[in-house]
Amino acid sequence: MNLANIDLNLLKALHAVLDERSVSRAAERIGRSQPAVSAALARLRAHFNDPLVQRGRDGLALTPFAKTLQEPVSRLMAAAEACFAFGQTFDPTQVRTTFTLAAPDFVALALVPALVEAIEREAPNVSLRVLQADRDPAIEMLRDGRCDIAIGTFTDDASDVRVAPLFEQEFACVVRRGHAFCDRPPDLEGLLSVGHVVVSAAVRNLSIFDEMLRTKGLVRRTPLSVTSFVLAPYVLARSDLVGVFSHAVCERLARHHDLHVLPLPIRVPPLAARIAWHLRTDQDAAALWLRRRIEAILPAEL
Repeated sequence: MNLANIDLNLLKALHAVLDERSVSRAAERIGRSQPAVSAALARLRAHFNDPLVQRGRDGLALTPFAKTLQEPVSRLMAAAEACFAFGQTFDPTQVRTTFTLAAPDFVALALVPALVEAIEREAPNVSLRVLQADRDPAIEMLRDGRCDIAIGTFTDDASDVRVAPLFEQEFACVVRRGHAFCDRPPDLEGLLSVGHVVVSAAVRNLSIFDEMLRTKGLVRRTPLSVTSFVLAPYVLARSDLVGVFSHAVCERLARHHDLHVLPLPIRVPPLAARIAWHLRTDQDAAALWLRRRIEAILPAEL
């Protein structure tokens, strides 16, 4: 096909509509009027002979064909942005934007204070929004544009999402001072015989540790499941329940809530945290700056 016959401005509109799934949000994103984006969408529909987006239960939804366009369009836009940014010096003090970060709260607790300090010092016009999410929900948030960067326990097999290692942490136990386990650390049978507090940001109340136990054919008793570490230490301090978290989390909870940390009586793989971002921001200089700051801060702050 001859590019001379194609209006490349349509690519920008297509990218925004596929990401935002909203004509009004797409128009705001690329700085054009809503009628102009609607007209561009009409031309795109005629070109592809496909509606691309259709009214669904929760707003506009992508057609199956439109979903196949997402990755190649994101690649093209990333390459175009990299091309026009080539040779330019990035100055974070000139960036005016808001980044949305999705992360479990134990990561956010360690990361965000130091990250805000770096932003105030180096990029004072950047704002940060933090959402609590992990694993598959966080990856979906990257895909639909609800967040720019995600931190959590992800696999690296998604073609439209970039994933890089951040840190690894061994697991440990944490209990109240005076707990029976303080005098006699439990064996595996003893650990699984007591009630546990589960903290999982995922929709299903199943933690990484539970998934590891299941690979060994083991199950623990979990009378309490919560989605945040805010509540967990207060429950642990006033009960005989046990928490099994990453060692850094256990140490932080023990330091601030007078709890006691114990070694885990079973060998399991360490918690491997990764940073993830969508392909559309792979070459974005401001997003790259933020990722580099996060990588520098973690795991030093854990």
